[in-house]
Amino acid sequence: MMDFGVVFAPLLGPSVGATRPFSDWMRAAETVCPTLVRAGFRSIVFTHSYQYGGMQPLVTMARLAPAADPLRMATQVLLLPLLNAADVAYNVVTLDHICTGRLDLGIGLAYHLQEVPLGGITRQERVPKFIEALVQPGRNPSSVRRSTDAPCKST
Repeated sequence: MMDFGVVFAPLLGPSVGATRPFSDWMRAAETVCPTLVRAGFRSIVFTHSYQYGGMQPLVTMARLAPAADPLRMATQVLLLPLLNAADVAYNVVTLDHICTGRLDLGIGLAYHLQEVPLGGITRQERVPKFIEALVQPGRNPSSVRRSTDAPCKST
């Protein structure tokens, strides 16, 4: 059986900014989630992009998690080399608990030239920083101790 998901932000029209308050966007987001479930979608995906703007995906997902149940929630893709890996691990495990195990984490290298300097790295440093975040003990999401009340799931 094939599952269908949808990239979330474009569904709701204009993004948050000078002409659209966050509260308006969030009301639209909370309204569309039940419609997506009724239409047979299984997941909603949030983009992490400094180039195209938008809102921080982990924070937005935490706010929307109750309204999005039972939809799975995913990142497309979290720009790991631009972030502190320990903070990502801490935030992702917390978010997975908030989502009651419905979180899928997509991570990537940050390939847009405009975004790389925002992380304080060069294009050549992306891969080593990405690998370091994945393999250094205690700094990746799979090494963070989880409680048993809402276990993380791998898909």
